[in-house]
Amino acid sequence: MSVYNKNIIKFLSFEGFNEKFESNMRLCSTYKKAYLKTETEFKKVFGEQKYASYDSFRMVRSRKIKKKALK
Repeated sequence: MSVYNKNIIKFLSFEGFNEKFESNMRLCSTYKKAYLKTETEFKKVFGEQKYASYDSFRMVRSRKIKKKALK
């Protein structure tokens, strides 16, 4: 059994993907460009996209942020 880097495992979760997205927001001129950069990085590691589209990611992100705010 292989041991994977904690950051790679975390990248699989919404929280890890979102952290990377927020980091990429500082480097990119738009949220969509930051999302595409994050998806490209995810695909390099895992061989597939995490979300079907930018809109899909936005809906999940919005839901998670609202849910967290209600706690």
